[in-house]
Amino acid sequence: MKVEKGQAGYLNYKKNNDIFFSVVISTIAIIVLIVGLLLYKTRLNYLTIVSILIFLPAARRLVYAIIRLRFKSFDLTKAKEYDKKFPHLRLIYDLVFSTEKEFYHIDVMTISGGKIYAYSKSLKDIDNTKNYLLSVLKKNNIFGYDIKIYLNQKDFEDRLDGLDIISEIEDNNVNNKTDEIINLFYLITL
Repeated sequence: MKVEKGQAGYLNYKKNNDIFFSVVISTIAIIVLIVGLLLYKTRLNYLTIVSILIFLPAARRLVYAIIRLRFKSFDLTKAKEYDKKFPHLRLIYDLVFSTEKEFYHIDVMTISGGKIYAYSKSLKDIDNTKNYLLSVLKKNNIFGYDIKIYLNQKDFEDRLDGLDIISEIEDNNVNNKTDEIINLFYLITL
């Protein structure tokens, strides 16, 4: 079963998928290299070039898999519980943002009323994460949003309770700006 970006379990799915793809493609590249060596008795042949070209996408996917090894997917049972408990909120899961220097892992995120609420059990630097996300929004001409990141899951769940009630009353679940922000975040996450 394919897991889409933003769904719970995405990190584990992509990690396994990338490792499998890398192993299969690398095996094919090695076979092509060995066939070239057996046929031409030298590594200076066209099949060596072909095997290198075959290996390049596998190497790229392997790098992504190695990066994702640092992070765990949000608990699937907890995600199902959240989806049932907060039906009026659009929750997105397993986001890993990358900069030149760091990676920021957000377990769960939602957008409501001009604010972005996130929970992460592994973030070390909340201020840098906030500043990075705000700069991404600013570069894409999205202004007026505030970001609140929770490290305590209970506090985050309490906030979601309140947001779900507000969303039910206001019915602001269908919001183009929210979709724009979520799609932007999908574009820049691993």
